[in-house]
Amino acid sequence: MQRNKVDPIPRLENGDRLTRREFERRYETAVTNPLLITEVLSPSTRNYDRSEKFLTYRSLPSFQEYLLIEPDRVQVEQYIKQDDYHWLLTLHNDLNGKISLDSLAVEIAIALSL
Repeated sequence: MQRNKVDPIPRLENGDRLTRREFERRYETAVTNPLLITEVLSPSTRNYDRSEKFLTYRSLPSFQEYLLIEPDRVQVEQYIKQDDYHWLLTLHNDLNGKISLDSLAVEIAIALSL
């Protein structure tokens, strides 16, 4: 049986979250269709999460939404895919606010995401 080759997805670090997973058959940890990816930023990975990692994620057809959470202050960056070349950035910094996750059709309290 011939298997399709799947481009590698960056290894997920502690704090990264994926939603609505489908796995590549050979590897239970190789997610092939994430809608939403959430990163908890750290000083050592902050720049990588915002640049090369985000660029790689954007190549996934299913990927619709990216959340970057600052661990030491109330700030969540939300990127929502508009089309293949445009992403809308919204900054959330009100602890009592809410984030609409369009890809999942749900709303979460910012306090719960921190």
